Amino acid sequence: MLHLKEMFIILTMQEKKAIKSSRIVRPAVFVLLLLCPAVFRGSASDGAVATIDVRKKYQKIEGFGGGFMFNKYPFFHPKKDELYDSIFNKAGVNIVRIWNAYNPQEGNMVPEIPMMTEILEKWPSVKIIFTAWSPPAYLKNNNSLVGLIVRMAGDSVIVDSATLKKDSDGEYIYETYADYWLQSLHYFKRHGVTIDWLSIQNEPDCAIGYESCALESTESATIASYGKALDAVYNKLHTEMTDPPPLIGPDLMGIDNNRIERFLAGLDRNKLDAYCHHYHTGFYPDWMKQTAEFCADKPIYQTEFLINEGQEWGGWLEHAECINNALTIEGVELYCIFALAYKNASTHCFFSLDTNWGDWYETRPTYYMFKHFSKSIHRGWRRIDAAANGASVQISAYGSNDNDSMAVIMINMTASPQSIALALPCKTGEWYQTTDSLKYQFRGTFNDSATIELDGRSLTTLDLRNGPDCRTVSVTTETGTGAATAAVKAALFEGSGTFVTLPVSRGPFSATLFDLRGKRIASTTADKSSTAGAVRRLFPHAVARGAYICVVSCGTVTVQKNMFVTD
Repeated sequence: MLHLKEMFIILTMQEKKAIKSSRIVRPAVFVLLLLCPAVFRGSASDGAVATIDVRKKYQKIEGFGGGFMFNKYPFFHPKKDELYDSIFNKAGVNIVRIWNAYNPQEGNMVPEIPMMTEILEKWPSVKIIFTAWSPPAYLKNNNSLVGLIVRMAGDSVIVDSATLKKDSDGEYIYETYADYWLQSLHYFKRHGVTIDWLSIQNEPDCAIGYESCALESTESATIASYGKALDAVYNKLHTEMTDPPPLIGPDLMGIDNNRIERFLAGLDRNKLDAYCHHYHTGFYPDWMKQTAEFCADKPIYQTEFLINEGQEWGGWLEHAECINNALTIEGVELYCIFALAYKNASTHCFFSLDTNWGDWYETRPTYYMFKHFSKSIHRGWRRIDAAANGASVQISAYGSNDNDSMAVIMINMTASPQSIALALPCKTGEWYQTTDSLKYQFRGTFNDSATIELDGRSLTTLDLRNGPDCRTVSVTTETGTGAATAAVKAALFEGSGTFVTLPVSRGPFSATLFDLRGKRIASTTADKSSTAGAVRRLFPHAVARGAYICVVSCGTVTVQKNMFVTD
């Protein structure tokens, strides 16, 4: 027995009944996700149900990347080509965050320039975030790159935050600071490296015992103002450059305790093209939601964070959950880890390197985790609406503007494995998984539907594209007025066999079924009906179980609906 029901529906193996929802007008842009109940090994389960609706699109993705800084990166490593290939080719990283080590007074050569020149020659789509952990010492009130001032007051040791210098009139040297940035940008450009984004100060809210510089939301007698420094740099670059890079900020250490609100209140938000921050003080969903609401007028970038293995926050899978929440709750468009490669024994990077004594390097778990996002989610794609009714399985989806390509990311935070059956008509591809023992492992192919095995504590990516001969169906929708329009809008598809039942007051009418690749499956027509009531027509042959597009015409009215045939 076959039934035709107005769609969309989600089926569970236990219930096997259609759940009717609202009609969609452009079903070719809708992808149905069917999930069978989770199958736990050795136990039963109610399962998880999820939907993906590409009609609902959110932020545009800019990319995924990380930092190369402090001269601890593959440029000096004997196996740099192998490392670069792993980062930019195999993992698809398309953003590098570098520090500004140029000192205009010394005219020093900066290794970031030949490094980025090499990278851009092979991977020209890579973009650069340019920032400073500290401006040169000549601009600081402690004449040092270090962010602290240690002094004695009697027998006590006093530690103050280092900031910009003051001039002879007691004013902070904002203009000299802005000139430093102008000269740095000119120097990089003369040597063939164009900057894509500029953040004037990394973590201005945190002065510490390494390269750093304190800037506060408002100027005080002891700390310079981030807002005034930003104004000076913005004005200098827009006055003396024809193509100044976009400014992003305030690049804070965290989003707790209203840090973002406090800093943005002290600056002209029009001077920034995007807001950026880190998660080093915590990444709680409530904080992300609050940040998203406060920063809704511009893109949001997360420019530095990584959970070091062994921390109280967890490890690589908890970081995957953090990235998923950043994308879905806060709506970030760009996500960077602290370091793509860093020093020997480092745990907050893709690769920890021995750059001093040999060609050794170690691949960290973060590399495989991050690859699930950076390899399959491409610049210019948008996040697509995706939801699951079980908290243990987190899901997000991303796709190209034409929906021809898509990535679905699933996180199983529990120790128990789950099996999820996905029906994504018109899509083909592969799926990959990372666990403590699997490292971005190919697990199987996908063609319209497949059962995805989510191992306990696993991260899984479904990398999808349109199948052969996949195309959409275009129809004119809801033209005409009067009783015919109302009748077709109210049409329900029901009955037995492969009948279609339409309550119409006038005709003629026709109903045509297409599969989701646009292939015509069946059609039926009827002559004009002069009285109200149901007209029942039989399709000329049986229709197989599955998802379809049904185009119904009655008089001058045409309506397109998603249909599902189920036994």
